[in-house]
Amino acid sequence: MAVAAPLLAAHGIEKAFGNRVILADVDFTIHHGERLGLVGLNGAGKSTLMRILAHMARAVGDALRDGAEGVQEDPGATPDSGELVRTRGTEVVYVAQEPVFPPAQTVESALKLGLRRHTMLAKRLEELEAGIEHITDDAALDDALEEQATLHERLLRLGGWDLTHEVDALRSALRLPPGAAAMGTLSGGERRRVALAQALLVRPDVLLLDEPTNHLDTAAIEWLQGYLRAPDREGDALLVVTHDRAFLDAVSTRILELDRGRVYSYPGNYSAFIVAQAERFSQEDIAEDKRKMFVRRELEWVRRKESAQRKKSSARVAAFEAVVAAAPGREDRRPDPMDFHLPPGPRLGKTVLEAHKISKSLGNKLLFRDVELTILPGERLGIVGPNGVGKTTLVQTLLGRIPPDKGQVVIGANTRVAAMDQGRVELDDDKTVLEEVSEGSDWVTLAEGPVHVRTFLRQLLFHPTAIDTRIGQLSGGERNRVMLARLLRRAGNLLVLDEPTNDLDLVTLGVLEDALSEFGGAVLLVSHDRWFLDRVATAIIAFEGDGRVVRYEGNWTDWQQSRGRPQDRPGELAGPRSVVREAAPASGPTPVSSRRRLSWKEQKELDGMEAAIEKAEQIASALETQLSDPATFKQGKGEVKSLAAKAASARADVDRMFARWTELMG
Repeated sequence: MAVAAPLLAAHGIEKAFGNRVILADVDFTIHHGERLGLVGLNGAGKSTLMRILAHMARAVGDALRDGAEGVQEDPGATPDSGELVRTRGTEVVYVAQEPVFPPAQTVESALKLGLRRHTMLAKRLEELEAGIEHITDDAALDDALEEQATLHERLLRLGGWDLTHEVDALRSALRLPPGAAAMGTLSGGERRRVALAQALLVRPDVLLLDEPTNHLDTAAIEWLQGYLRAPDREGDALLVVTHDRAFLDAVSTRILELDRGRVYSYPGNYSAFIVAQAERFSQEDIAEDKRKMFVRRELEWVRRKESAQRKKSSARVAAFEAVVAAAPGREDRRPDPMDFHLPPGPRLGKTVLEAHKISKSLGNKLLFRDVELTILPGERLGIVGPNGVGKTTLVQTLLGRIPPDKGQVVIGANTRVAAMDQGRVELDDDKTVLEEVSEGSDWVTLAEGPVHVRTFLRQLLFHPTAIDTRIGQLSGGERNRVMLARLLRRAGNLLVLDEPTNDLDLVTLGVLEDALSEFGGAVLLVSHDRWFLDRVATAIIAFEGDGRVVRYEGNWTDWQQSRGRPQDRPGELAGPRSVVREAAPASGPTPVSSRRRLSWKEQKELDGMEAAIEKAEQIASALETQLSDPATFKQGKGEVKSLAAKAASARADVDRMFARWTELMG
């Protein structure tokens, strides 16, 4: 059976900025119906690769639209070498992270631009059908009828004759601004949503999306997932860059990993990718261990031999030199995630933050009413709800930056707030990463003692060369990581993070999740990232309409189950592993002040449980880390089986202790 030609095939694409190689001999294909997720570290070149693909496709055929009326030249989108092969007639559309529109263009005209392909086909079909009855030549009539059938088929693929319903659906699902609004008056998030709607209306053969879920709320993200997986879009191809692991898990049929300039392909969704990537890394480590062993053995041999003897064994010496030359350089080594611990800040008192019956309206719009909330040490509260519902206003009110219309907020005397707003603080492009994060001090105080800012940045996965790079040369994700590092080093004991996952790569997200889970202070999170909330949140604060704000114990999945909804993230490999995250499924909303009074004995038990749970968690984590080490499996089966039993028993102890802790906290 013949295999269909790919819609796009990239061959040998290379790109460097100065001495920094971003893409090295990149090869991959995109076929009909494939939905590919492109992942990699911040600064790995994901957006650069997307821009190159869009630029090269434009150069060989159809005019592309990235939101602008005219496509401006992008010097960074020209590869140093390589080619892109595209099937004739393939339409490619690219939606950039920061789409560009003419300032005076309206939302309505931008959407009409997305219908240009449909409009041209409909107009041609109308002209053809009007002239068919006047064709007298049989051959010409056959040609006209064949073209008519082709045009009908293409129009059906684009949604039929009338797309009014689809435009209205996009307006509603993506919460687009009014049609008369000028693009120059819109926020960055609004322009992104318009650009996404425009691209979806085009119905291209290949859709390139760079971080499409940024500035979308959960409802819009779930709608987009369903839209891209709809049966009538089975033939459409997608290549998407996103940090949203739940989105990748739900949508992707293949994952492309950009790692040290090269692309690795993995079949399946994000969960399948994690397993396959771990296997690849394991094989790399084994190969590197073998190389090092060979080098050590040969080096010892070379040192033992006299000069004359070495000449007689020139072949063996040449083999040794070849292996040494093939060793990965500093730039080529895969960065290993380091243990990252947040600066602890001052010890929290009994009162972290309390809200008593607070309400807030903006104009005639009620945002929230009678919110009663107590934040305890160790809690990580995820605030969720549609865009524009008032999540950020609630946070600002809790922090005392906005006064409530009614009620009172009490912030503990020992509470020290470190907050990162969604809007972000501008960085100085002329400063280096080190200068921005150090803020005049070379040391960061962690629980285990002071560490140099460079070490702190390495723990956040900044490459040594990037630490001395000027901010103006960083990618969007790297800039976001700088702002996060600057916030975290300030040692607050109440962290307030508004959409912290935007533009962060998956490895950095994992490091941040682990650090937040081990953080001894309290955390307030505003996020639409379902995977992140599942890994981090200990409770969900949900906006439920009409000013109602309700607390649910547990993480995102617990909240969904308590509302009778299926899990939003299919294919998860393993459940959350931190102490607080392994709460039993929530039974529904509970007021914070509903805890029963404990006996003296129960209170004493509760007072000592956090330390006991922490110690038990450390034992379990150490055993699990040992069990996940490939070197462990080089031992005998009996030793591995015994270690697995110990790890399971230790984890069961944590679960039992945490269940008791949950009961006492009830």
